[in-house]
Amino acid sequence: MGFTFDGVHSDTHEIYVHKKNLSILADERNYLSQIIGKHGIYDFGLDFAARKIDFECSVAEDTHQSLQEKRGEIADWLNPLKGCKDLIIDYDYIFVGTFVLKKVYSARLETAGTIDELLGVGKFSLSFICPSPFARGENLEEVSFVDDVAAITRIGSAPTPCEISVTLTTSSSYLTFTHSNGEFIKITHDFVLDDTLEIDTEKRTVKINGINSLTSLDVESTFFELNEETETITATPAGVITGSVKFYERWL
Repeated sequence: MGFTFDGVHSDTHEIYVHKKNLSILADERNYLSQIIGKHGIYDFGLDFAARKIDFECSVAEDTHQSLQEKRGEIADWLNPLKGCKDLIIDYDYIFVGTFVLKKVYSARLETAGTIDELLGVGKFSLSFICPSPFARGENLEEVSFVDDVAAITRIGSAPTPCEISVTLTTSSSYLTFTHSNGEFIKITHDFVLDDTLEIDTEKRTVKINGINSLTSLDVESTFFELNEETETITATPAGVITGSVKFYERWL
């Protein structure tokens, strides 16, 4: 058992992972209120906090000096100043029919325990924090607009942001992308042939021809997420764009 961080497996550094602590779900943040004179409580829903993943590890070295060199090697690899990197845990899979899909966490090292040295074996703990509580798939999925509609089928269990990337095939004074749940994103701009539009619903950004253009966003717009097994995104006006919707599958 081991893990891959930033494209490097723990075996590369001769780390033996004894134990992992990966909860079924990230910690919940519940929004509850007690009303005087009323039985029970009012439930205003919940969301998830950042996820934490812990490992108990050891390395074996012949000398104290080599063990300290290994310590520096591991520190360089897991340096939290590099920011969040992909973390993949061995045997942490999603099974979909005959397919076995790896789950990917965006994580950085939060704490690393001291190395307890005993008879040439150094034992230590590693704790990673994942700002997003959800795991994602390895592959970026892409669904093209066909007759102005992107028909999306998902297998993930968590809400999924998306990127909408289109190119104008003629001029238009606006573009609207309407989700099948009724939410929409409307961009008002004097588009011309070959203009490009990129919308990222996770970063909440709008770019026209690569330039930040959030001021073109209609105030009633919602940066929607994909949250159903099957759903559609429809572009209007009809017949003015080509492009696609991109997303990663996400799991609780």
